[in-house]
Parts: sequence; structure tokens; C-alpha cells
Amino acid sequence: MHSRILRLTVCNGFIKKSAFTNCAADAASGANDTTVVTSVNPYTKEKFQLNLHSKKANSYGLHNFFPLPKEAIEGLKLAIITCSRNSKQLQHEADQLSTTLSQRKFPAPHQVIEQARIEIQKKLKNDDSFTYDDRFSEKINEAKQYEARRKVGKYLRQCFFNWKPLTFETRENAAVYFLSRFHNNYAEVLRVLQEFRRVNFVPKTVLDYGSGTCSVFWAANEMWGSKVEEYQCIDPCDEMNKFAMDVLRGSNNDGSSVFVHPNINFRRYLPPSLDHKYDLIVAHRVFVELASHDSRIDLLSALWARTNRYLVLIDSSGKEAFDALISLRDYIIEAGYEIHANELRELLSKEGLLDDELKKIIDDRSLSEFERYYLLREKIPKNLALPTRIELGHTFAPCPHDQGCPKIVSKLHKF
Repeated sequence: MHSRILRLTVCNGFIKKSAFTNCAADAASGANDTTVVTSVNPYTKEKFQLNLHSKKANSYGLHNFFPLPKEAIEGLKLAIITCSRNSKQLQHEADQLSTTLSQRKFPAPHQVIEQARIEIQKKLKNDDSFTYDDRFSEKINEAKQYEARRKVGKYLRQCFFNWKPLTFETRENAAVYFLSRFHNNYAEVLRVLQEFRRVNFVPKTVLDYGSGTCSVFWAANEMWGSKVEEYQCIDPCDEMNKFAMDVLRGSNNDGSSVFVHPNINFRRYLPPSLDHKYDLIVAHRVFVELASHDSRIDLLSALWARTNRYLVLIDSSGKEAFDALISLRDYIIEAGYEIHANELRELLSKEGLLDDELKKIIDDRSLSEFERYYLLREKIPKNLALPTRIELGHTFAPCPHDQGCPKIVSKLHKF
């Protein structure tokens, strides 16, 4: 069974999956508030039927009120009283951090920053107080250049080009972040995980990358309880992990190693082996901490390689976050169809299947990656896996398709 990708942007609408990708569909109303969708694959001519029930007929419920579990509240209380600063001061710092995080944006690409720097420098050149003048001494001109650079840096920071990754060096810093984001993170993750009620999916193993407050555990535990056998929490911050462990002890926060779930493991980095895969991997507000698009793609590939069923990406509702998640979604979909030509030739030669027709398909540059993949898939036995950049996946939610985002396309066509 192919892996699936679940891409959800917090605070954006969720769309029920209602059609097969790349199929021509026609719908007819059925009885009992049911719509029958007939889909035809344009390549294989295979037909599929999908019964869509009306929203009123759905048995799963989506809630919008997410109070923290009692054990989480008790664990947080007992963890906070061990801090060196009093709770009132910690809460004040948490309120300030909440304001900062609400304005936090993804780091701008290097090209954008350099272009902004050039534009600012052009504007400063019109100001005589920052230009080089032979009438003044070298020290005065150096001071003017220093002031010009300082001014450029100030303007860039005002334009949100001052991104820095979050760091938590002390236990008190971790406590402030918990007070600021614990409940919000929990509500975001739980709202997203509710989408799995549509397919009655219950994971056996869960990996929370960038675990932080362990909101993924608390949300998953609220959803599935003891049905989940293993949790793997990964966060590079040692202080954050220690504080999260104290909270996970719940009301039994006496320094013992007993957590509210019997099998929760912590690591600072991803395990190097790809042998152990997880039914559900969640990356919640993680990609904003990476400085470049390439580093995000590297992390996404590493997570996807360890995904057995679903990969969930969650971030804020800001435009930068939306664009970043759309880019990551597109990579998963497109890279899954990107054939490694040399590896495929070697594989087909070894199996005695390489003929002139297959060579022509592999070498035809006029074909898109998607077309090449399905043409090869028709000619090659199903039990022979095609070597692609990553394992093939598809979107589960909120998009009902694997095509380009129509909202972005519609905006591009507006004049």
C-alpha cells in the first residue's frame, strides 16, 4: 500500500475528498442523501465508483472546543513550581512571547533579502549624509558607511527580514514557551487529527518531529488512548525535552520515570536507520525553524522515508506558511513520479524487459514526469517497483486532489 500524505494548514478550511485525481467524473444523485461519483482513468480506462454521503449523514463529529486534558494541566502546574522564577513573571513573559510568535513569519529567501538590501541602499545614496565625500577625513567617511550599513539592517528588520530560530537555553525559557503555546498547539493538532475519523484510522506508532510541548502526544492520546502502542518524540532542545517529560508525568510528578503513557521515547535527532517506520508522523510548526527551502526539502524527504501511512504537516494560517506547505506538498506529489532513468534501465535489463518501446518512453523529453510514469507503469509488470526520487504518495486532506492549488491559479489570473 502506498504511503499517503496529509497536508493541513491550521485555520484554513478542510475539504472532504470527493473525486479521484486525474479522472473524468460525473455525479448522479442517489437515495439516502448519497451521491454516486463515477470516475474513469484516462490511461487504463478503468472505472471506479465512489459513494459520497451528505454532511448530515456523517457519523464522525468534528469539535471546535479543545480543553487540555486534566493530566496535562496537573503536570504543567507541578513542572512550573520547580522553576527559579515565580509563575506570575513566567506568565508575563509568556504573554510577550505569544505576541512575538503571532507575528512570526517564514525566513525570506536569500535572493529576496539581497534585493531588498539593494533597494534600500539605492534610497540611501540620495541622502548626502551617507555618501562618501573627499572633503572629509577617512574616519568620518568610515563612520558614515557604518551608519549606512546600520540603517540598512534596521530597515530590513522592520520589513520582517530578521528571522532567527527559536532557542530555549534554560528551564525557565521552556516553561515560558509552554505557557504561551501549550494549549494552542494541542488544539491545533487535535483539530487536524479529527480528520482521521473519516477513515477510521488508528495508528500503532506515532513520531512527533519537533515535539516541543508534546502536543502531538496529548492530542493523539485524547483521540486514540491506549490503542497507540509507541510514541517517538524528537526535539533537539534538551531543556525543552526535560520540561516536557516532567509535564508527561501528570499528577505523579515526583521525579519518577512513570509517564501517563507506558511507551514514550525521546530523542534529539531522527534515528539514522530507515528500517523502523511509523504509521503517523506529525511535523507541527517545524519548517518555520529552517532557514532555507532546501533544508525543508531535506527534512521532508527524511520524514517521508520513515512514513508508513500518513505524514501530517501543520503550520500557521499566514500566507508564508501556506506557500511553504503548498511547496512541500507539491514536492511530495511531483517527486513521486520522477523516474530515475539509469536505475530503471539497469532494472529492466536485469529483468529482460528493456525493449525499444520502453527506451523511447524513458528518453522522450517531450513527456511530463507524470505521463512518463504512467506510460511505464502500463508496460511494466505491477510487481516491479519503479525507481523514483521518493515513494509515491497523494494528498489526503484538506485538498481533494493532487493538482495545483486552484486558489493560487485564480489569483495569478486576476488583473
